[in-house]
Amino acid sequence: MKPIPQIDSASQLDAGREAFENALKICFFILKIACAFVLIVMLVGSFVVIDQHETGVRLRFGKISENQKNAILKPGMHFAFPYPIDEVIKISTARVNSVSSNSFWYALSDEEKRTGFQTGPLPQTLKPGIDGYVLSGDKNIIHYKWTLRYSVNDPINYVMHAKDPELLLRFILENAVNNIVSKMTIDEAWRTNIETLRTTVERFVAEKARTMKLGIKLERINLDEKVPPRQLKKAFDAVVEEELKMSEALNKAKNYLSKTVNQAHANASGIITKAESYKTRKINNTKADATYFNDMLVQYKKNPKLLKRRLYEESITKVLNNAEEKFLLSKRKNGELRILLERMQDEKKDDKNDKNN
Repeated sequence: MKPIPQIDSASQLDAGREAFENALKICFFILKIACAFVLIVMLVGSFVVIDQHETGVRLRFGKISENQKNAILKPGMHFAFPYPIDEVIKISTARVNSVSSNSFWYALSDEEKRTGFQTGPLPQTLKPGIDGYVLSGDKNIIHYKWTLRYSVNDPINYVMHAKDPELLLRFILENAVNNIVSKMTIDEAWRTNIETLRTTVERFVAEKARTMKLGIKLERINLDEKVPPRQLKKAFDAVVEEELKMSEALNKAKNYLSKTVNQAHANASGIITKAESYKTRKINNTKADATYFNDMLVQYKKNPKLLKRRLYEESITKVLNNAEEKFLLSKRKNGELRILLERMQDEKKDDKNDKNN
């Protein structure tokens, strides 16, 4: 039997220490590499790029720094400490943003959303909590789709006054629609006063945004779609059709009224023109007669007999010229001698006309 060799304890201790030191060196080396990698990642991640259409807002420990100019980051590359020290929020300021509201629309199945057409039977009633709607002032239901378009003009207020500004704007829009439609009839809110409804909602939302200092400029609010309840569509269509007929009849009546009034004005204008012409003619004739009378008066005063003789001769000339038959009467005691003048000439004319015929 061979003897067991004796191992020196001191040698064992040195070998263990050496192995431990080597392990520590390896660990420290790996730790250094890890720290360097983390540092590089942190340094790289600390640079934030702001695009041309954006503005950045830097929060330090969740707050805006006292110097607000340092908090605003313009387009370009900027340094920021890693989260949670710094947080950079990018805001689209050079573009018009939009917020859509479908809360007042009825629920659609996936197939209906995909095809745009109704599939399956039409529900008999609306489902509370699922189908959206608005109640008008006369207790009628209507469905809407709205879009709010805005731009950011104060990035700091936009970030600090709302955790989710677009969600808050959608709530303000829906509150405005409910508030205003509840004061209108179904006809006003659905057909006759649509532009009034839209502008009133727009003013309401703009005033709320200004009061709450949301840092936005409201560009426009659009009413994208409006429909009555699907279950009552036929009844609404029938009302619209009858109103169209009534409108057509009213337009015809207005056209007839306009035509009649215009014709009456034209006739009245013609009558007035004739009357004015007659008036002018009579005035001129009267003035001419007055002038003639004054001239005769002057001559009468000079020689009354001569004027009377002249007037007599003029009158006789007119009478003879207008008479068809003329007789000369002789004042003889034994009888009358009548000579017919121009009778022969008239008979010759009649004979000549007969021959021509």
